[in-house]
Amino acid sequence: MAATTHTVTSPYFVFNEVVYTAQVQEIRLPFSRDELDATASSATSITRVKVPGLENWTLTAVMFRTEGASSIASSLWAEKEVELASGGTPKAWSFRYTNTDQSATNPTYAGSAYISSMNVVAGAVGAPDMVEVTLMAAADLTRTAT
Repeated sequence: MAATTHTVTSPYFVFNEVVYTAQVQEIRLPFSRDELDATASSATSITRVKVPGLENWTLTAVMFRTEGASSIASSLWAEKEVELASGGTPKAWSFRYTNTDQSATNPTYAGSAYISSMNVVAGAVGAPDMVEVTLMAAADLTRTAT
């Protein structure tokens, strides 16, 4: 199989029904799984046996900050406050590499999450002010490609 590359050019990103597509600079979606020890006593084996455990993921989005009533900063801040007041109701998110329909080459990654962290200010003089928000898992990570 020939090696291919994939370039993210116009990613689609939605969190809590707010579309952040136009402001996205970077998306990171690392996945990990606990490694559980399943080693049994044996007279011959000297290898520790591992089996997969619970999964974990986070999604980090780096976006150009906008301000105003329906801006990135206002929307994320309001969501953070709602999560705290409601005792934590996770919100749906979805991501695709390209802002086009889902397909075999443009799968949708999705889940439910809470805001784990968010920088309030991250800008230097003469540089764009960026918002970086990290979402923590509240449900399974899904991948749908049709």
